[in-house]
Amino acid sequence: MSARFPVRPTPAERLKDLPAVPWDALPQEALVNVFSYLCDGDRLEASLACKAWHRVFTMACLWRHRTFKFRGTKMQQGCYDGFLHEHGQHLEHMILEFAKPNTAVVQCFEAFVATANKCAALRLLSIKVRVLWFSLQRKGWSAYRTKIVQALCLLLKRQPMLQEADFFFCQFTHNEGLQVLKALTGDLPLMTRRNIISLSLREYFEVGTHYMSLRTFSEVMGRFPSLAFLHLDQTFFAVQIAGMTSGLRGRNVSAALVGQRHYLCEAVLDKLITGCAQTLRHLYIVMDNRNDHAIDSHTWSLAVQRCPSLTVTVRLDVCYLFEDYYSRVLVASMPLTRDFWCKNCSRAHYESKLKCLKEKYEMEREARGKKAMKHVQTATS
Repeated sequence: MSARFPVRPTPAERLKDLPAVPWDALPQEALVNVFSYLCDGDRLEASLACKAWHRVFTMACLWRHRTFKFRGTKMQQGCYDGFLHEHGQHLEHMILEFAKPNTAVVQCFEAFVATANKCAALRLLSIKVRVLWFSLQRKGWSAYRTKIVQALCLLLKRQPMLQEADFFFCQFTHNEGLQVLKALTGDLPLMTRRNIISLSLREYFEVGTHYMSLRTFSEVMGRFPSLAFLHLDQTFFAVQIAGMTSGLRGRNVSAALVGQRHYLCEAVLDKLITGCAQTLRHLYIVMDNRNDHAIDSHTWSLAVQRCPSLTVTVRLDVCYLFEDYYSRVLVASMPLTRDFWCKNCSRAHYESKLKCLKEKYEMEREARGKKAMKHVQTATS
């Protein structure tokens, strides 16, 4: 008796057995997914196939995100103007990238901002600025910088619904940086931007910034009462901050001003959490500079008391011995998260150090409680 073997259809044969579905009858969700991978030209050509595809082409979900790269060509400027006129009411998330500054790039960006401000239906939820080339500091670029910053401020002032702003590696000067932050809040004396939830200021100021007005900075940061997530690095705060020495809590002022290094200091942290004490939930700090200063445990304790939900993530971008810094930078009362990155430190090593810090903090708190109880008993007796 011969053996019988089941014959299974090949994948190609199984596809032949499926009922044929015409292209114009494809589910709309599938078409949207396909259209999302196409460039604008291919989308336009596909939309001419049938009415169903044209309806998909006009759906708002395809035009929520857009990256604008300013290279200074007239054809590019015309494409961007056409996009804003046609789909500006759907745009919510914008990314701006720039070529090296020249007259054509500046004119293209200024025309883009003018068109965007004329689009009354444009309501951005997030904006990211990338590749400004300001860090090169070449001669003759000062006029270009001024015009780009002015146009950027005009764009920010007309977007009251912004929730996220990212200015990574913009390298602004002190005046330019404060000007952009003021524009982000409306640039009015009593105006507050209640919608800003996330703000990224990493590499926001140029490295040569050695002077900053604490009064102006605290006033501007106080206009973000809904701020929940703040990303920054050491270069965002400078030693020579006018009025900062009053917050050093008895430290030697002359010694504090030696070296002119950038760091996150007690006074700046105190001013930072003043305007958003009830909403600030996460502080992401990138430590990219070797310095001998770190925020003490007492200051972090006060910050946690004022911001009960505050957590801190530390990223160490400089190479050093972890044991030399963890006891000074990662103090006991800092509300650290497990999301930690260091060039020469493993995650297991960090978690063990974090556990030791927590145990040390609990022991210090228990000792303070016993000391206070003993003081009360002595007073009553």
